[in-house]
Amino acid sequence: MSTHLDTATSRPSGRDQVTAALLSATERLCVASQPSTFTVADIAREANTTTSLLYFYFESKDDIVIATLRWIASDLDAMAAGATPSEMATVVSRLLSARPAFVRIISWLILEGRSVTEEMGDHPFLRRLLVSLSADNSDDAHTQAGAVVAVLLSNALFSGDINAAIGRKGDDHQLSDALDGCIAALLNPQL
Repeated sequence: MSTHLDTATSRPSGRDQVTAALLSATERLCVASQPSTFTVADIAREANTTTSLLYFYFESKDDIVIATLRWIASDLDAMAAGATPSEMATVVSRLLSARPAFVRIISWLILEGRSVTEEMGDHPFLRRLLVSLSADNSDDAHTQAGAVVAVLLSNALFSGDINAAIGRKGDDHQLSDALDGCIAALLNPQL
């Protein structure tokens, strides 16, 4: 859904513009806080539309938050499409940094005791990530890929806290370089 609308100046109209505005608004709100802290009215206000229109396209707040997760995942999948298996972990790390709402929604689902896989279904982004990180189809390769995904998500969730705890300010590449080394070791344990 690539329909762009400057919600600060005009109301969205038509299905594509309205859904794009609602998904974008939900993503912005998810960057600022957990989904449990904002309401459907907050989403509608942020999208410069009405709650009635939101309910016309989405059944509930949970429905639009999950739709936003899938929408972001589709964008991430498109951005990661050209990455080689050896580049995938770095590409995904950068993409998760660029779209922090993705990780925030996943963490919210986990804290709510819900299954990310059940909510997202068999999503191409997650499949591409796991397949590209698995050297082969063995259980060990899938375990290594799972460990890499855990490290990537942990970094996306906690890198700011880790940098603050060790006294680093701003954009420091040392933590990212260390993360890349950790991922390389997970993917190639014989090194």
